[in-house]
Amino acid sequence: MKILLVGGGSVGSIAPLLSVKRYLEKQDHKIQFIYFGSKSGPERELVEKEKIAYYSIPAGKWRRYFSLKNIFDVFVTLTGFFIALAKLKRLRPDLMLSAGSFVSVPVASSAKLLGIKIVIHQQDLQPSLSNKIIYPFCDKLTVSLPESQKLFFQGLGLLKRRSKAISKIVLTGNPVRADLDLGDKKRAIKFFSLNTELPVLLVLGGSTGAEGLNKLIVGALEPLTKVFQIIHVTGKNKTSKTAQNSNYHAFEFLSSEFPDAIKIADIVLSRAGFSTITELAYCKKMSVIIPMPNSHQEDNGQYLFSKRAAIILRQDGVTSENLTTFLRKLIFEYNLQKIVIKNISKLMPKNSAERIGKVILNII
Repeated sequence: MKILLVGGGSVGSIAPLLSVKRYLEKQDHKIQFIYFGSKSGPERELVEKEKIAYYSIPAGKWRRYFSLKNIFDVFVTLTGFFIALAKLKRLRPDLMLSAGSFVSVPVASSAKLLGIKIVIHQQDLQPSLSNKIIYPFCDKLTVSLPESQKLFFQGLGLLKRRSKAISKIVLTGNPVRADLDLGDKKRAIKFFSLNTELPVLLVLGGSTGAEGLNKLIVGALEPLTKVFQIIHVTGKNKTSKTAQNSNYHAFEFLSSEFPDAIKIADIVLSRAGFSTITELAYCKKMSVIIPMPNSHQEDNGQYLFSKRAAIILRQDGVTSENLTTFLRKLIFEYNLQKIVIKNISKLMPKNSAERIGKVILNII
């Protein structure tokens, strides 16, 4: 059996794929995996660490607003379709699994033409544009949240068509990396050179970094480091050379060290990518979320707010000064922290990789 994993552009679309891969390997060690991704995305390094054959596929970014780039990217996507078609004819996987990315559109289209089974996973609350395009011809769609189910078949008027659409959707939750359970506080203290007398603030900007968050933290560094140890994941080439403090530890990216960092964190300040939200829920973390403005992350943030599962701040209303004041007060709000931690831990099932894995095994 051979399974094609597809994702690109960010690490967020890779984490669930690799989690499902590890579950399937436990069920059958003879399963082979191949990966189609973007040419220059951050996913390549992680995939190759898993010793999975990696193939880059050109794909245009699908924008929901008018842009002349959309016209050019139509031709890029068509090129990607023919390249994917040629590779799939040669590699012949039994099934394609994608967690939503612009790369998945040309690959899924070519896979359908060749009769390859297609399973797509929706992480965020709002359906991604790529998943909405693929959904009508996929075999199964797995979703992280029950609220996402109805968003895929809204507007389907005919009862029979609507019933068929519903039957394709399976609620699974969102898989997390398998090593999150291996986080160790003692190891974190040693690796990050932490002062055990101060609480730890972990700042996550996502795999590609978050310039807005980075500026807020650097601007508040002096007062924040008087009350916090800060572990700051800045994104590639986004670490500030001027930010120097013994209680501030900046990294472009954390890989094997990440479980230790999240284990020791007292508060996590983050964007609202759903892969990160899933990790925060799994680890039961007190979370302060600043969604990326004008993006699907605002819907994710609103969902967390409605569940009282995180503190949500709007970027246009946050300054280094008021963020510092807020975080210094929050560390002593024990009752609030208990409520938020309890609610975020109940967001979704914990055995999501197993659930998606079983969906795959049932249709191959």
